[in-house]
Amino acid sequence: KKNSISTPSQQKAETVFKYQAWDGSEIMLTLALAQKLCVGGGNLTQDEFLLFAARCKTRKLNPFTKECYPIKFQGFG
Repeated sequence: KKNSISTPSQQKAETVFKYQAWDGSEIMLTLALAQKLCVGGGNLTQDEFLLFAARCKTRKLNPFTKECYPIKFQGFG
């Protein structure tokens, strides 16, 4: 079974990501810690990181095992 990430709670201040490891154990991370551990997540705002996490869940990708990572582009002009 592949690792999966559950949807974060509605309130950003109390957002917790539930992660199921390969051995079936459940790992819970706060938004700040999840963002810090995710490669490239440190340069995103909380809203951008939540959008990234939602996209990962939709595509069944796990950013903690480097199946995907966020890239933030600067605006033009």
